[in-house]
Parts: sequence; C-alpha cells; structure tokens
Amino acid sequence: MYFTNLKLNNFGPYKGLHEFQFKPEGSPFEKPVILVGGLNGSGKTKLFQAIKLCLYGSSSIGAKLPITHYHNFLRDCIHKANDKRAIINASIGLEFEHSTLGRTETYSITRNWKLKDDKVIETFFLLRNGEPISNMSQEQWQDFLKELVPPGLSNLFFFDGEKIEHLAESGTVDNYIKVALSTLLGLDTIEQLQSDLTILAAKNAKELGEGGVHDKLVGILEKKGEVEERIEQLEQELASKNSNLDYVNGQMENWELKLSSQGGKYYEKRESNLEKLSSVNKELDLVKEEVRRHVTETFPFLLCPSITASLLDRLKTEEEQKTIKSADAAIGDFSQSLSLELETKLSKTAYKQFQATLKKQKKNLTSAGSVSLTHDLSHSEITNIHGWIEQSHAQIKPRMEQLATQFESLLRQKDRLSMALKRVPRKEGIGETIAKLIALSEKTGSLQTEIENLELELAVLNEELVQYQREEERSSKDLDDLAKLGTGISLNRKVNKVLEEYLAERRSSRLDILEENIVTSIDDLARKDDLIRKIHIDPDTYTIETTDQFGTTINRKHISAGERQIFAVALLWALARTARRDLPFIIDTPLSRLDSKHRENFVNKFLTKASPQLIIFSTDTEVDQAFYNQLGDYISHSYHLDYDQTTASTTVRKGYFWGAEA
Repeated sequence: MYFTNLKLNNFGPYKGLHEFQFKPEGSPFEKPVILVGGLNGSGKTKLFQAIKLCLYGSSSIGAKLPITHYHNFLRDCIHKANDKRAIINASIGLEFEHSTLGRTETYSITRNWKLKDDKVIETFFLLRNGEPISNMSQEQWQDFLKELVPPGLSNLFFFDGEKIEHLAESGTVDNYIKVALSTLLGLDTIEQLQSDLTILAAKNAKELGEGGVHDKLVGILEKKGEVEERIEQLEQELASKNSNLDYVNGQMENWELKLSSQGGKYYEKRESNLEKLSSVNKELDLVKEEVRRHVTETFPFLLCPSITASLLDRLKTEEEQKTIKSADAAIGDFSQSLSLELETKLSKTAYKQFQATLKKQKKNLTSAGSVSLTHDLSHSEITNIHGWIEQSHAQIKPRMEQLATQFESLLRQKDRLSMALKRVPRKEGIGETIAKLIALSEKTGSLQTEIENLELELAVLNEELVQYQREEERSSKDLDDLAKLGTGISLNRKVNKVLEEYLAERRSSRLDILEENIVTSIDDLARKDDLIRKIHIDPDTYTIETTDQFGTTINRKHISAGERQIFAVALLWALARTARRDLPFIIDTPLSRLDSKHRENFVNKFLTKASPQLIIFSTDTEVDQAFYNQLGDYISHSYHLDYDQTTASTTVRKGYFWGAEA
C-alpha cells in the first residue's frame, strides 16, 4: 500500500487548501523517505491526525466515545482565522494505492464537515478508481477501510517519537506486546467467543436449577465488561489529552517566539532588571565612596612616584641636617669648655694650634649642614610618612586595581540593564500575545491535571479488572464442576478448553516468530558492542527477558538511552514484520538520542528494509544538517511547514528547512 496524496482545507493551522504528494519517486525502497520539516506548533502532528482521521473517522479518537466528543473534535480542527473572520467548514482527503492478487487499485477518501446552527454536519465519500464502490453501501465504507488498514495494526506502522520514548523508558512493553499480538492474531475475537460460551453455559446451568452460578457469573462478566469498556474509554481519552497537550505546547512555543520578537522577554524581566539596576547603582556608589576615601588619604603617593621618591630623599636629607645641627651645637659647647680648660694647661703655641684645628673642623661641619629645612618634620612624623607610602604600595595599590575592575564590571552591567530597559515595549503593544500565552498556560495546566486524574483512575480500574478476572476464573471452575449435570454444559466447557488450547498454541507459535523478528531487528539496528543479543517472551505474562551473548540477563534500565530507543524501535519493527502487512511507516518526531553509529544503522538498515514508503515528520534539531545528509540518498522529496505568527497559519513549501522554496 502507498499513500499517494493528502489534501487539507482549513484544517488546524492550514488555512485554505494545501496538498502533499506522498508517493516516493523511483523503484520500491530506492528513495522511500518523504521528509516533512517544521518547528513545534507548525502542524506536523495535525498531518498525523489527518491521516488517521481520514481512515477511521470517529474511531480515530476513540472507539466508544460519544458522538458529541467526535463532533467537538471536528469543531476544534477547523482553522481559527487570526483576522477574526469565522471559518465554518473544513475538509481532508487521502488517496492511497492498494494491491490485491496482483491488481492495484486507487482509493480516495474525503471527509467534509461544516458548522450549522452550532451543530457539526459531516459528509464522507469513498471512491475506488475514481468511481463509487458498487458492491457495497455507504454504511459499509468505514468497515471496508478498517479491513484494509485495521486500526490495531496502524499503531504498529504509524508511531511517534513519544511512543518510542514511552516504550523505551517505561514498563509498558509487556502490555503493548499483549495488545499488539491480540490484534495480529485476532485473539480478541476468540476471547470474546470464550466469554460468550461461558455466558451460555451459565444460562444452561440456570435452566438446570443452578441459578446461583449463572447470576454470579453474569454479574461478574457484566462488571468486568463495564470496567474494560471504561478502561478503553479512558485510554482513548488519555491519548487524546496527550495529543492536545503536545499541540498546545507547540502553540506556546510559537507564541513565546512571537513575544520574544516583540521584546516580550525584556518586558517579562522589567521588574527584575529594575531591581538589578538599583542594586548595581548602590554597588557603584559604594565603590566610588571607597575610591574617594583612598584618594583623599594615601593613594596620591601612587600617582606621582618620582615626586614621592624626591620627598623621601628630601626628608632623609633634612633628617640628616637636623642630626648635624644637633651635633654642631653639642660640639660647640664641648669645644668651648675644652678650650677654657686647655688654655691654662697648654703652651701658647700648642693652644694656638688646637684653636686652628678646632676652627677648621667646625667650619667643615657647618658647611655639611648648610641645607635649609623645608619641611622641618619630627622623626616620628617622617616615620609615619614612610609607613603611609609603604602602605599605599602594599595594600592600596592592589585594592584600587580591584575597585577599578569592579567599577568597569558594574558599569557594563548598568549599560546592559539600561539597554534592556530601553527595549521594554509598552504593555499595550504585547498585550494580545501575553493574554494568549496566559490562556495557553492555563490550558496546559488544565490538561496536565486531567491527564493525571485519568492516569490515577486507570490505575484503580486496572486493579479492579484483575480482581474481576480472578473471580471469573473461580466461577468458570464452578461451571466445570456442573458439566456432569447436562450435555450442553459439558460440550460447552470442552469447546472452551479447546479454544484455550488453540489460543495458547497460536500465541506461543507467534511469540516464537516475534522473538526471532526482534532479534533480527536488533541485529540490524544495534552496534557490535551493544549488550542485547537474545530475547525471550513469557507466553503467560508477556514479560520480555533480554540476555547478552553469554546468557546473562540484562536489566534494560541500566543500558544507555540510545540502546533503549533502539530496542523500542526494534520491537515496533518486529511487530510490523510479524504482521506481514504491506503498510507505509509514518514516524512523527524521530529518534533524538541516537549516537552516530546507531543513527547510521537506523538510516542504512531500517529505512532500506522497513517499508517502501516512510513519511517522517521532524524539526530541524531532530533531523539536523548531519542527519539530513545521511538521509540524503533515501529522500524522495521534502516539505517545509512554515508557521506565521501574524496570520496564525501554516504555509507549505517544497524542500526542507535549509532548502525550502521561498
């Protein structure tokens, strides 16, 4: 089967008519990839929804949901024009080729809906080779499509990165295999037959006077059925809520980008930036105050080192001059007293020689102390000056360097904050954007709360279901004990046991095939040093046991994120292989955690073997330039979804992000 064409008209973010050609060019598997690129919120998930909506109608969002839910969903899918003009109609169309017994036929599905008197009116058309299908009524069209592409199987071929993440990270793999195998083998039909036989046996028991067994079993089955139906509804609601949450988150990203382009980030940080600016100004004042204090104290010594050196020399000279003067005065007094004493003791000739020598020495001393005292400072004052100058070099200089660096940094912060505040737009200019973001944020919170409540209710119901299953088993044993009362009951229980044995044998044989396919898929995708080498699935619990080449059990929680993703992809691929149905693969948001080797295997092995048609929806970070280059040889053609905030609509262009047509 090939999807050949998808048309959207006023669907989601797609205003007006948009068309996608999905059939790959060339021979099968030559260029199987159709790449659709777009940022979050641009409409990739809506394309995914459109394909399933075309195929399955109301059951695409839940098999047993009220029709009002479906109509509300259709209403929400109509494009909301940003110019406030109401759009009341939308349509989607899917064309695909399907081959049976060597004959290829083209089918066209069209779904139109419009609003009339606050009601949703839907029309549905199905053509084969351009003509209405003559051998079936319009009421049978939907059942026919479900036979061509069973909804249960579509989950094996249409999957997104989040499903892979969920399978890779959580413990839901076992239940997923159980549900998938049930769809593949038609086990749900056989299980329903067993349930019907059990009810029939209970009726026979009642006719034979064992009404208690009948009433008890019927009551258990009714309650079990109600719980199962409620679980199915909740799971569908949960899937719908998660899908809506993804869409709302994408819209929030787009509006946040718009807010950023409008200067919204500056507006959001206005109060914070004002507080920061006030703090920076206070720090600047403290720095200035300290600088002023140092400038009025010892810092000037550092500004004129030559003058400071001259001052120290002058102070040294003046201190020496004072010492000389003090010595001169002391020597004068001493020489006078000595002269008086020697005058009477020496001869006149010797006394004259003594006086001449004393006069000469006094003259020399006086000439050495002829420097004038400019400062005339005491020794303690000179010592203080020396201390101040030494302090200015040892402490004030590095401190002033720190203050200068701090001052420059604070000035840069002040300039940056001032510039950011100048860029703050007026509130009325971004009011609509902020209001939209607030509304989306509230919707996100509401959806998250609803999802949490659904998950909690599901957990409680699953526990109830286990209890009812145990009670059903006990009641079934009571029926087995009553088999001797009548041939009808006896035959009924024998048939039921035969069905149980058939189920077990069929389940076991398909599990063997699935195990082989999982190992084959892992071998194709894994690196040589990856751990998982063998798979075993328990036929009763569906628990998967993974072992390495030495037979040692591997705890999948302890392997790398990339290996867990490879395991999840291998599981989906193996289930698809086991289904043996020729369907396209649609992958919404590819694998982001794969290293280069795993990615290379994904490209060269999965893309060349999985299907002759792979439609991949991606952002520019999931399939980046490097990944795109690896995909290059396998890409048939590409589309780029460009969402415009001003018109709130998406434009479709040929080519990927960096090669899209203008």
